[in-house]
Amino acid sequence: MEYKRAVKVLSPTIFAIWAFAEGPRLLFGYTGNLKEKVPQMASFFLLTVFPSLPALAYFLFAEVNKLPLDWALHVIQFGFTLAELVFGYRALRLLIRSQRDRFAVQAHADKLFKVAPDKSKQP
Repeated sequence: MEYKRAVKVLSPTIFAIWAFAEGPRLLFGYTGNLKEKVPQMASFFLLTVFPSLPALAYFLFAEVNKLPLDWALHVIQFGFTLAELVFGYRALRLLIRSQRDRFAVQAHADKLFKVAPDKSKQP
């Protein structure tokens, strides 16, 4: 297969994969962050790492026949996606840490908050 024909097949395929993954990726990030759910945040992070970031890297660096507007918009979107990756990773780490601490407190709540018997009422 020659290069121009491969690009004509590859660009729409990568765009379709990116477009189908972008909606669930944003939804997982939104619900995972607001409802503090680790699986949704982890799904957001994984969908950002793959396929979103490689697809945007392809559109930014490897795509041929780009207009100047395409270049500008891809740079902005790639920058925002990198920022989402960094802040999403930090948020996921904080969320896991807080969920772990909540679990530890709930698991040992009877030991931590045990009320001592009142000795003044005993004869």
